Amino acid sequence: MKKYIGIFVALVLAFLIIYKIKPGSSTLDKSVTDFSIQDTSSITAMRITGNDGEAVYLKKSGKLWILNDSLKPRPDMLYNLKNALYKLEVLYPVPKNFRKKVMTDMNTSSKKIEIWEGEGRLVKTIFLSGITNDREGSYAYIKGAKDPYVIGMKALEGHVDAQFVSSVKAWRSHLAFTIKSEEIEMAAISYPHQPENSFLLLKNKSGLQLSQDGKEIIENTDINVLEATNFLQSFNFLNAEAYQNEYIRRDSVVRSLPFAIIEIKAADGRRQQAKIFYMPVYERTKVVMDPRGKPLPYDSDRYFALINEGKDFVILQQYVFGDILKQYSDFLRKN
Repeated sequence: MKKYIGIFVALVLAFLIIYKIKPGSSTLDKSVTDFSIQDTSSITAMRITGNDGEAVYLKKSGKLWILNDSLKPRPDMLYNLKNALYKLEVLYPVPKNFRKKVMTDMNTSSKKIEIWEGEGRLVKTIFLSGITNDREGSYAYIKGAKDPYVIGMKALEGHVDAQFVSSVKAWRSHLAFTIKSEEIEMAAISYPHQPENSFLLLKNKSGLQLSQDGKEIIENTDINVLEATNFLQSFNFLNAEAYQNEYIRRDSVVRSLPFAIIEIKAADGRRQQAKIFYMPVYERTKVVMDPRGKPLPYDSDRYFALINEGKDFVILQQYVFGDILKQYSDFLRKN
């Protein structure tokens, strides 16, 4: 009988040891192992500080999120970040003989993630530093914890560090226009080099109105409504290719005559503008000669532009913006 009792006790002890290190086990102190945020809709602010000191601060303002107090964040990155926070889980505690080194690395080089809920209530501070040798987990600990853990994301192989980006440049939204197509009351494009192609399109309760330099107003019945509707809808998700605020010839470009000036206005009075400039031929230009073999002065696939009230200098692709670079005659109903 004693023999069986001894075997039973040994099995119970073995079970408790295994259970103690099992991910998500209730025997682990949840306050220092619960890395995830189960209700991400409750989050009102987040800050990610890299080991280089660069930081991104995301704060909810109404239904919108603001990046570093004044910028627009990329919606896809915001979704990925919240998804990562929801799926974080402990894989296993860091082995005792390795904990000191991991904590030393944490103190000298780590990424810091801070989460707020409600009216400025800091609910969690996570530190990330380094990945495991098998590259399947990341070392992390919650502020206030004694020991570090190896964490991962549910249904994700590999380390989680890449989900927490601290670069402001990477986070910035590339949207050239944020007024939605259904909100547009007025859209106008002027072509300084070819003013005869300029136009102004108005949308109101009675329909559409089209004018050219304000000289003549054409009513809805003489407008190609399908073309005009498609034009307005094209303003959704117009992304710049890249920011070029450090471009050394920026001042020279913006002093030149724009190729086109696009302006839209919402019914609530909000206005947004993009000034588009020709981009001189450069090393990445694909077409450098015209059909007669004459060198082309400008790139036919890309433009420079000023957006965000003229604060940002960006590159635009013809492939993306071609659908809105319409001309006055495009909206006339053909007999």
